[in-house]
Amino acid sequence: MLIFLSVSIIYIGFTSQIKIMIQSIEWRDKGVIVTYGEEFSDEDSVNAETEITSNPKFSSIEFVILDFLNVKNFSINTHVVADSGRNSNDHSSKNSSLKMAYISNSDVIKGLVNVYSAYQTRGDLEHHWDIRIFSNSTDAVEWVNDAQVIA
Repeated sequence: MLIFLSVSIIYIGFTSQIKIMIQSIEWRDKGVIVTYGEEFSDEDSVNAETEITSNPKFSSIEFVILDFLNVKNFSINTHVVADSGRNSNDHSSKNSSLKMAYISNSDVIKGLVNVYSAYQTRGDLEHHWDIRIFSNSTDAVEWVNDAQVIA
């Protein structure tokens, strides 16, 4: 499980703060929930994608929930998001019926999801994922229709 925690490192004369990036990646029976911390960067996007798609469970899961509600700072390039969207065409051959629920109230995330979705559907139109954006986790869980998400 890939988790970045907030750690203060004290050197003689100054303090450096490492921000929480990926707070947690939780595997459930039918899916995975990724919760981001205060920062979201290119590295976070790539790390989460790699962690999820390289896991042997990936081919059998039904949903991915990406929770961005805690994110305050964005340091991400749209080229990375576009590459991720293109990569999902390859990943959809392993799992063609995935539901992806993004949880965010941020216009930045909504814009990035639109970029991702546009590049994801440019490939094989028969094998693209159902992608939606929600403002809260209750609606996202209801949409993926899996009571075990909460448990």
